Parts: sequence; C-alpha cells; structure tokens
Amino acid sequence: LRSLKVGIALCCGAPLALALAVYGIFLWRTDHQQLRTMLLEHAKVEAGKVIEQFDLLEAEAGERLPRHQVDPVLAELIEPSEVFDYVSILDRFGRVIVYSKERGATVLDESAKERVYAIDGPRYFADLNEVYYPLFNEERKISGLLRLGVSDHYLGGAASAFLFHALPLGLVTLLVVVGLSSLLAQRFLNRSLGTLIHSVDRVSEGDFTRRVDTFVVRDELIPLSSSLNRLFETIESDKKHIHRLNSGQREFENRITRFKSESVEQLHQLRQRASDLDKQLQILLRMIAQGFIVFEPGGRVLASNSQARRMLRLERQGKDFFLPEQVCRTVARLFPSPSTERAEGAFECEDGVFLKTRQYQLRAERLPGASGGQPVLALLEDSTRAVQMEKEKADLRLLLRNTIWPTLQNLHHELLQEEAGAGDSLERPSQGSEAVAPLVTYLHCLMDDWVYWDSKSGAAEGAPTEAVDPVEILRALRTEPLRGFSAEIQLHLPEDEVDPLHGSREELRRLFGELLLLLQLAVPGQQDSAIDLIAEPERLWAYFRKSARAEQDWSAPPWLECLAGKQPVTQDNWIHLKLNIVRLLADLYGAKIVTELQEHGGRQGVVISLELPVKQSRKSQDTTVDDLIQRFFVAPA
Repeated sequence: LRSLKVGIALCCGAPLALALAVYGIFLWRTDHQQLRTMLLEHAKVEAGKVIEQFDLLEAEAGERLPRHQVDPVLAELIEPSEVFDYVSILDRFGRVIVYSKERGATVLDESAKERVYAIDGPRYFADLNEVYYPLFNEERKISGLLRLGVSDHYLGGAASAFLFHALPLGLVTLLVVVGLSSLLAQRFLNRSLGTLIHSVDRVSEGDFTRRVDTFVVRDELIPLSSSLNRLFETIESDKKHIHRLNSGQREFENRITRFKSESVEQLHQLRQRASDLDKQLQILLRMIAQGFIVFEPGGRVLASNSQARRMLRLERQGKDFFLPEQVCRTVARLFPSPSTERAEGAFECEDGVFLKTRQYQLRAERLPGASGGQPVLALLEDSTRAVQMEKEKADLRLLLRNTIWPTLQNLHHELLQEEAGAGDSLERPSQGSEAVAPLVTYLHCLMDDWVYWDSKSGAAEGAPTEAVDPVEILRALRTEPLRGFSAEIQLHLPEDEVDPLHGSREELRRLFGELLLLLQLAVPGQQDSAIDLIAEPERLWAYFRKSARAEQDWSAPPWLECLAGKQPVTQDNWIHLKLNIVRLLADLYGAKIVTELQEHGGRQGVVISLELPVKQSRKSQDTTVDDLIQRFFVAPA
C-alpha cells in the first residue's frame, strides 16, 4: 500500500516536475541572453571611452599610437570597470598594438581570427570570454578591433545571482508539487481502499479472523476482497498446522538432545576406555623382548613396538607406517593359501644403516577379519642378535685388547719416559706431558661413550625437544676443555641475541662437542682453538678453527673428507664412530658440514664449518646415536 501511494504521488507529480524542469531551462536561457546583452551594453560604453580618448575613428589612427604612452592610459580607463578585466587594440591584420594587461597581448590563432574579423558589430565570444568591438573605415571595412576581456569575477557573480533567485523558487515549487500529489494519493486510497487497508492492518497485527465485508466495498474491488478473504482463511489454517508442527518439533528436539547427551557421555567413556587400553597395550609392547607387529595385507602397520620398527626399518607415509616391499613379499610367501592361519619361517633383511645383512625368525598368525583382508600378527626375533649375545664376552675382551689396552700401554710407556727424563730435576717435562695428555683424553672419551651406551640400554627411545641456546652450549664446551689438546678455546660470539635451535639439548651438545673433539684429533697440540658463531634470521654458522705449531710437521688426516660427506665411512675404529655420529646428527637437523685447510702466518690449520637452519624441526629417523655406539661396543673390529 505504501508503494501504491508513492506510485500515485509520482504519477501525479511527474508532469508538474517536468513542467518545472522546462521552466528552469527557459529561465536559464533567458538569463544567459540577458547577460550577453548587458555585456554588449557595457562593452559599448567602455569602447566609447577608448575611442573618444584616442580618436580611433580616424583611419589608421590606431597604428600611430605610441605604445609606451597608450598602455598606461588604457589601464587607467579600464580599471574602474567591474565587468571587464583588460582591453587591447588590434589592427586589421590581428596584431596587438597596445594593451592594458599582459593577458590582452595574446595573439589570436587562425580559426579565432577568421571568426572575429567576420563580425559586423559588437559580439561576445563565450569560448574566448571576450567582447570584440569593430572599428570601421570609410569603406565599411574593419580597420581595427577593440578586445575587452570579461572578468571571471563578474561571470561568477552573475551565475551565483541566478542560482540565488532560481533555487528557492524551484524548492518551493517542488514542495508544493509533492504535497499536492501526496494529498491526492491519500484521498484516493482512503475512498477506494479504506476497508481493505483496515482489514490488512488487522491481519498484520496477527488477527487472521478478520474478513473484508464485500457489501461495503466498491464493485471493482469485490474480486480482490473475495481473494483476500480466501487468503486469510488459508493463512489461519496454515497457522494452526504450523503450531502443531512446532509442538512436535520441540518434542523431537528434546528427545534428540537427551539422546545426544547420553551418546556423548557414552562416547566419552568409550574414548577413555580406548585410551586406557592403548596405554596398557603400549606397556605390553614395550615389555615384549621380540619384535611385535600387526599389519594389513597391503603393508599398512596397525600396531608395532620399537623393536619391530628398528628391525624392519619401517617406512612412514603420512601418519602411518608401512612394511618394506621385500618384507611384504616374504610374508606373502609364508602363507601359501588363504586358508593358512599360522606360518613360521626365516628371512634376511638388508640393514641400510650399517650396510649389513641381518637374519630374522618370524612367527605369524592371521587375525579374524573380512575375507581377503585379514590382518596379520607377527613376532620377530633377531637371530643375528642372538649369535652376538653368545659372543658378547669374547667381543668385550677384543674391545679391551684393540682399544683400551693399547692406549693404557702407550700411557704407561709415556709415563715411564717422563719419569726417566725428569730425574731429580724439578722442571716439568713438557714433551712427555704433551704426549701423555692426548692419550688420557682419548681414553676418557672412549669410556664416556661406553658409560653413555650402558646408561641408555633399556631406556625409553626418543629425546625431548625444546628451545636450545647455542651460546650456552659453546660456553659449556669452553669451560670443559679437552685435556692434552688446546689449552684455551676462544669464543667469538655475536653481540645481538641469537635465536634458539629447536631439538634435543643432549644431541646438540654432542654435535658441537664431537666437532670440537675431531678438530683436536685432526690438529694435535696445546695451541689455542677458536670457535666463531655467526647468526642470521634463518641460518646459524659455527666455525671451529685450529692451526698447527710452526715447528710441527703436520699433514691433514685422510678421515677429514669423510666428515664433510665426500667419502663413505668404511672403517670401524673409534674415530670413525665419531664421524658416523656427527654425520647422523647433521642429517637429523638438516645441517651442512664443510672442512677446509687454511694457512695463516706460515702455519697450516683446519677450519670445520657447521651450518644449521634455525627454524627447521628435527627429523624423525629410526637410527639413533645409541645404535651407533651399541654397534661399536658389541662388535668392534
């Protein structure tokens, strides 16, 4: 109904508004014509003053005017005028003879000159904003022109005056038109649709029992009234039906809410039960000495313990572990037919870490499940490990004979030489001490590795990840120098704060410590070492530097190339164990190691550079430092 009122008002007011617009255009054109007429009147007055002042009606008079005398006079004549800003005199060829301001000295282009010199009386050119007054000779030909520039201020004032008079008239007329149109629309609607409007208003308030009385409405509105009555009856019926549906929906929602709360509680209890069972399963798996694994025929691992993961070197794809293809084929051969439920056999598997072939004993059983997709439960036993356990005592004697015992013999021999060389002198024999001290350090580091491996036996796998300050690790290395090697370790640290590394504190301490130890083994002697630390937002560099003594006949050991990864580590002695540890830790943390031979001050030396990414997380890998040390002590060369 509101839209109908607006439509009627617009239909009534549109012709009046159109008439108002036409009248406004006519008024504007009339005012513009009056403005042109007034400009020409003022131009005649000003032109008369100039002609009378200089007697320009005489032929060729303008060409004899001295410019330096006439320009000031023109300026004085035009200055009192509020209509014109400047005046200039042009000859019959369009040249400016004299002018009152610089703006009047501009030369007309060819198109403007043709239009200007074709006039037969004073004329205003709107595009040039100038009035041209012709000067005729006796033959009624133009002998010169007076150019009067119209002031912009005068034109702006004229436009403002027009708007000041026209806008109030237009606003008043518009208000009158709108008021009359609204009044006509209101009276028409009240007379024709009053009853309908009243009924619709009652329905909008929620009273669907209201009906339109068809006896009091106009004849042309009876079909509309009947349709509205049927519509109101339908709406009332639908309202009752919706009320019944809402009541049923609320009852259904209450039941769903009660069922959901009960289901959520039961689900929570089931999850808690599953979590408890999973913890118990993990405890049982850790207690099993053999390798325990449950997997699908496709190779996806459902459950396993750490022994099975280390034996088979399981491959991770996303969140799941998968058996290697070689192991899957071996298990498939153990089950000759789908009806076979249990199988037992042995197979060999290549150890990609230690580059050796290992033998495993397997006992497998199919679990209940869908036909063709039954999971397999398998127990693995490392038969190679069983043979090694039998040789453990002999291996330990071999370890003592090959590593610790020769070191003790050399240490004893050096001590005897030191005592024999010292005699009754109170001076300390430096050469003997320097020879004994590295052996003591070597023996000390070897026993540290033994104690470390022995303390890690049976411990939980994995290392806690935390934010580790590299500066703190380097300062700890400096306070615990290696005996028999550098007497002092000089640290060159950045002035700004260094971003922490993310990983295991124990592994990062071992990585820095092993690099420092390998540097001392590569360049023996008590001369000072240096560690330079350079930090950037994404990278961290640590440079381990040491130079040989000037009188020392020194050459770089061949195992330095193995440290940078240029050659594989093939030997099994203690130094190569250190190389394996460093390369393993560097791979875990995405580090890059480079070794360089440098000469400084006539002395040769070694620089080991370690490049570490700051924001890269530690990789997950089956082989650990424990495995390397265990393999060294269980089966030494």
